[in-house]
Amino acid sequence: MVRLSCRKTTDMWYDVLGHYDGLGYLLCVLSLVALLIYFLTTNDSGSLIIDSLADNGNIHTTVL
Repeated sequence: MVRLSCRKTTDMWYDVLGHYDGLGYLLCVLSLVALLIYFLTTNDSGSLIIDSLADNGNIHTTVL
């Protein structure tokens, strides 16, 4: 058992996932993949919004 209040904030998530015997490493990898997908889709959505704003609000932006 680990007291999370005594750990650094960057290690808490991995301590929680480590308590699942045999699945801890897999859950850590899956959480990192999910985080990567989140950042990539957020970046793509932000680019789409910037393109739309730069093209005066058109949804179907032109490619120059």
